Amino acid sequence: MMDTASMSKQPTFVAPINNGLLGASRNVWESTLAAFLLPLMAILFFGGCSNSVGETSRVYKLTDERGRTVTFPSDYRGRKLVVSYIYTHCPDVCIVTTTGLEKARKQLAKSDDVTFVSITLDPRRDDTTALRQYAELRGIDTKNWHFLTGPESTVDSLLDEMSLVRRRSFIEQSQTGGELYFIDHDDPVVLWDRKGEIRARFKGTELNPDDVSQAINELP
Repeated sequence: MMDTASMSKQPTFVAPINNGLLGASRNVWESTLAAFLLPLMAILFFGGCSNSVGETSRVYKLTDERGRTVTFPSDYRGRKLVVSYIYTHCPDVCIVTTTGLEKARKQLAKSDDVTFVSITLDPRRDDTTALRQYAELRGIDTKNWHFLTGPESTVDSLLDEMSLVRRRSFIEQSQTGGELYFIDHDDPVVLWDRKGEIRARFKGTELNPDDVSQAINELP
């Protein structure tokens, strides 16, 4: 974490302070600092990937980026499955993870038995339109990569059962009344075999596309 340098006092002269201007400047500075530090904090505090992450014994009704109902994970039985966790307002961790997985997916272009799934960490803001735009912006073919959302209570229950560590932070109201916040979160990528058993886990921000594609090919 970076420490901000303390400013030295000027003993000879202190200019009159415009409280309104000072308050506005402080808000801008705090917003900028938080936007820079929070993703770093997420990596430092939530960077681990425990052995229980990704496991679920229940099924959940979710919706993909096209508005189609998905029963997770039972709808994916019989296919190799690569599960990651993202949110569309994420400034860095999710982008790094998604980019790495897209490289791995391209290496598996001839495989027709693999599905990638990204589950949102932010169902409050990530509706089907937001997820579809997120995929389109990155040129992702959603034929075999699904972006899932759902009611906030349902997604939260799923993420809790999967032991996904996340925390909403830096909440404030925008001028239009909307909420502005980041989500500090872990970044696991979990590989499931055709029977729905977890076979491997990777850290999204550190994954090597070659290692992921090889592990997928080796899944039973």
